[in-house]
Amino acid sequence: MKPELESSLFSIEPDAFELLTEPVVAANMDGTIYFANAFARGLLETNNTVSCIGKKIWELENPDVGIPLITRDMHSLALSHSPHRFRIDLVVPSAAIAAIEWSGVRTARAQNPRVFYLGRLISTQEVTAERNNIVAATIFSYSQSAIIIANADGSVDQMSRAAKKLFKVSNQSESFITDLIPDLDIEDVRLFASDSTYKDHSETTVTNYFDGVKTGSEKFPCEVVLGNVKLEDKIQIVVFVHDLSNRERNVRELITNTTNVSELDQTGMLGELASTIAHEIKQPLSAALTFIRASTKSLANSGYSGKEIQMMDSAAAQVSRAGDIIRNMQRMVRQDTSERSREEINALVEEATLFALMDTGDLSINTFFYLHEEDVFVFVDKIQIQQVVHNLVRNAVDAMAETHPRRINISTRVENGSVAISIKDSGPGLDETLEQNLFKPFASTKSNGMGLGLSICRRILTAHNGQIAASNHAEGGAVFTFSLPLSRDNMIGIP
Repeated sequence: MKPELESSLFSIEPDAFELLTEPVVAANMDGTIYFANAFARGLLETNNTVSCIGKKIWELENPDVGIPLITRDMHSLALSHSPHRFRIDLVVPSAAIAAIEWSGVRTARAQNPRVFYLGRLISTQEVTAERNNIVAATIFSYSQSAIIIANADGSVDQMSRAAKKLFKVSNQSESFITDLIPDLDIEDVRLFASDSTYKDHSETTVTNYFDGVKTGSEKFPCEVVLGNVKLEDKIQIVVFVHDLSNRERNVRELITNTTNVSELDQTGMLGELASTIAHEIKQPLSAALTFIRASTKSLANSGYSGKEIQMMDSAAAQVSRAGDIIRNMQRMVRQDTSERSREEINALVEEATLFALMDTGDLSINTFFYLHEEDVFVFVDKIQIQQVVHNLVRNAVDAMAETHPRRINISTRVENGSVAISIKDSGPGLDETLEQNLFKPFASTKSNGMGLGLSICRRILTAHNGQIAASNHAEGGAVFTFSLPLSRDNMIGIP
């Protein structure tokens, strides 16, 4: 403390301190109070008949605080580290006062040094604002959302950690919001920073979709939400930026997977058709070839030769060629190049169900998932198993065309080293006449169906060492359940 300030403090008449609306206390080195103004006495003297003068400063407790307004430790710090500032929060704050901030100032007198305590009352409103600022600063710093605070001219005032990371910015001091989001209309920014429109816009936001630009000119799709906030009598724009790169990537993957499932579905039907045709005409072709060869031998034994025998050999060759063509076509459409990988079945089922329900919004179908609580892994061809789920869900949708309400329950459960996936609908159930032949080619409950979808499902699951079955549920509707072996790492601990 400057000597002149110290001198001026101690030269003030006590009555002058009485006029102050903040507490002032003076104490000796040992903590004995030798002066307190009226405001301080009101805080320190819990009983108007007992004076605080001559008492140790830490012996006086205010009932609203529950502890001394100045503790022994605070007094020691004020003596050794002058000036020293500390704060006491009221346990039961009044409507106006929530805390007291003291500044302890030790005099520089060689003899009989003293400590002046100058108090500042902190209002409840100020404390609330402080806490709100701390909360806001914490949210701003640690939020996973990219937040930018900009001024009316578009200059960037602050960027959250997530925003700096997203835009790859290390120093935003010279940045403008339009540098980061070039297509953002600066007039929208100015509108939100206008005093005349703040009241109208303070509870509204504007959302748009733009391309953001990272340092190095790398672009990325983003959703931008504009809002505003009044900080220290200055209106600033708050910009929330959400990176849509992952969402767009997921959409592209969704489209690709949907296309793959659709193509596999069509190819599977073609393969099933070819397989069925090959199976059905294999015996007639074999019989025809046998008869031709027998006829050739009979003609030769009867003395025929030359042209007749040659024609019969040509006929046999054409029948053999027909068989080869069908077998080649069967191999071509069968897609034997299956690529299997370790997949989590719950995620796979949810994704495939999403594909199957993409165009059913008008049908108001309620879909409920009852999935095994832990991750369940299988070693499968993901696209093929998605095709199975896709077919079964689409069949459930078609079965409920004339029923209300429409509900699909999808569940997964682990049992006996396998995972069982069940798909139940609220339709009319299975026709008993078809139930035994559901998984055979050309068996269909649809007037326009080819009857190959369930046959394809069974063929895929058989290739995966799985099974499929169907039945009518006791409460109505049909239930299709298929199972797949768990991957080896999922078998640990399973009896």
